[in-house]
Amino acid sequence: MDLIKMHPMARKMNAHNEGLEKAIEDGEADTAREHLREIIKYAATLEEDLEFVIKKAETEVVTPDKESDHMSPVIKHNE
Repeated sequence: MDLIKMHPMARKMNAHNEGLEKAIEDGEADTAREHLREIIKYAATLEEDLEFVIKKAETEVVTPDKESDHMSPVIKHNE
């Protein structure tokens, strides 16, 4: 999963974090527990996705075998 795709999950986790803070302030233990479960779920998913992206980046080999992949565009001028 791309890092860009993780942003919605991070936003959802943040919303649950805010909900947890409010539930704690209001003394609502059951609601706080629900928000905490969701935070843990989203954090675990984000961790797995991040580990996948890091491993992929570490194992991806970039070689100059394909010249067209590594060449800069050239402007040709007529004389």
